[in-house]
Amino acid sequence: MLVLPRPENPSPPLPTPPASMQAQDQHHELAGVRAYQPGDPLQRLAWRQIARHDGEHLYSKHFQATDSRQGALWFDLASLPDTLTMEARLSRLAAWVLQAEAAGLPYGLRLDGLSMAPGLGPRHQESCLRALAEAP
Repeated sequence: MLVLPRPENPSPPLPTPPASMQAQDQHHELAGVRAYQPGDPLQRLAWRQIARHDGEHLYSKHFQATDSRQGALWFDLASLPDTLTMEARLSRLAAWVLQAEAAGLPYGLRLDGLSMAPGLGPRHQESCLRALAEAP
């Protein structure tokens, strides 16, 4: 059995993204697919994913400004204050992973000896939370 860290609540705001994320001439590109949320434009429905799940659930395409690797948030265990216990640090990272995913912001994770490339989506979120659960 794998026990995931309890997300810190309330948690501090997400770290500020790099300056490249704030560029004025941003381009939008497909960042992934997520569960449909009320208010998502109907033209962004992800029909392939809906069909794969026999129409049981709705999914919508999510677009991201700028390149996901350049403008990604990085959550780094080593950057958190040493005054926090290891459990508190993992808790904060778990909260940030969930916040970034909900906001549609690509994020990467750095733990001792492990670096997960920036990404977005349920699989990426699950991989990051699993890595946090397995951290020493």
